[in-house]
Amino acid sequence: MLEDPIHITENGIKITVPSPSNYCLHKVIIANRRRVEDKKLKDLEQAICTYGISDHQYLKKQFDEFPKKWKEAVFQVLRKNKEKLPLFDKEIEEMVITLQK
Repeated sequence: MLEDPIHITENGIKITVPSPSNYCLHKVIIANRRRVEDKKLKDLEQAICTYGISDHQYLKKQFDEFPKKWKEAVFQVLRKNKEKLPLFDKEIEEMVITLQK
């Protein structure tokens, strides 16, 4: 998650944060491992919202380096929870398409 971080200065304080693409993928993977449904959906919501500001080409490049099982898990959790997050239906579908290219 800390590969290619972003450096931000806020009120004179320098902050290092994960790239939105890495954070997005991290949250989807974590969501797949969650047992508590509310936490799973919260992680997915954060991933989907972060996807909107991420570099989609970089996100796809990072995703392509994942092991096959991780890739399958990402698609599974997105498709499985699509109906539970109807307000994010369009964003989930866009994310799936981006990752499948």
